[in-house]
Amino acid sequence: MIWEKIVKNDALINLNRSYKLCKEDLSVEAKHRCVYCCIHESRWGGIRNFHVEHYKPKSIFTEDINNYNNLFYACSVCNGFKGNDWPNDQQPTFDVAFYPNPIEYNYSELIQVDYENGNVRGNNFTANYIIEKLYLNRRQLINERIFYWYNKKFLDTLPLFQEYIKILLRNSQNEKTKKLLEKFFEHQCKISKLYADLNTMIPYKKQDISR
Repeated sequence: MIWEKIVKNDALINLNRSYKLCKEDLSVEAKHRCVYCCIHESRWGGIRNFHVEHYKPKSIFTEDINNYNNLFYACSVCNGFKGNDWPNDQQPTFDVAFYPNPIEYNYSELIQVDYENGNVRGNNFTANYIIEKLYLNRRQLINERIFYWYNKKFLDTLPLFQEYIKILLRNSQNEKTKKLLEKFFEHQCKISKLYADLNTMIPYKKQDISR
């Protein structure tokens, strides 16, 4: 769960279409993650549970309602917490409340993650305002961050662990032990593939929700 600066596609900016038609493209540019909490589609029910987020609220900035540079991909929870909140326009310093534009700022540089306990904290007043307003330390996200961290550590050490199992299998003279190790190795391979699938799966595309 690592934030990245959003890169807009010039060709999509110039299409001049309704924001309601932009969700799939916004999903792709956000790498299928919420722009604010960074949760992946595959961990939150797919595209149906994500919204087209108006960075500048459409109820206030009606002229930007279909401006593609004002549109982002957000989970339903973050979008609900943000709502029409717009405390200030973007500022040059981070000592007041405002929402840094995800096109211009990488939120990973504003927010620190403690993966041991899953909490996030801001590097400045602005980031802490966002964390509080969007409730980025809600229980679900804490668990997701801890899972992400330990899953990464597990996958990083898995190849070495599997090599040790292969060595044990070659050297073991006990058939029962060999069978147990073979079964364990098989399960480890399946688990690692499952984790990889979970972290890259894109469920509920448009064709899946419009039947």
